[in-house]
Amino acid sequence: MLVSLDSKLVVLTTVHHLEKPITFKAKIKIKGRTEYIETSIVDKYPNVFSIEQWQDEIETIILYDFEIVKKQN
Repeated sequence: MLVSLDSKLVVLTTVHHLEKPITFKAKIKIKGRTEYIETSIVDKYPNVFSIEQWQDEIETIILYDFEIVKKQN
């Protein structure tokens, strides 16, 4: 779900029901610019409502390269 509020705050909410955490990459296109900018996204855990937010006026967001988070030692 992508929501734009009057305050120009853009919020991306996610939740997934897989058994393991996932990660993915995101690129945003800010109004008035021609290029996409890669932005950071935190790992997403199962059955947890996650929020990402930006204060930029975003026209488009691309989510890609979804994968299961590998265990870290």
